[in-house]
Amino acid sequence: MVARRSVALYSEVLLSEKQDREKVLDYVNQVTEVYHIEDEFTPMERAYLDNPKPEQHDCIQFLW
Repeated sequence: MVARRSVALYSEVLLSEKQDREKVLDYVNQVTEVYHIEDEFTPMERAYLDNPKPEQHDCIQFLW
């Protein structure tokens, strides 16, 4: 559940006018470490988080 919410938050920031990918990615990484959820991300979520310039469509899909 925490992993899904982290990906949704990441997507929300990328879709916002004040995009700060590095800051939100740092936050997702911190949450991942604190809650030990490294293995909770699906391969698609991990690829999405690792993509430096995801398509808007992908951001919308992972937001939901």
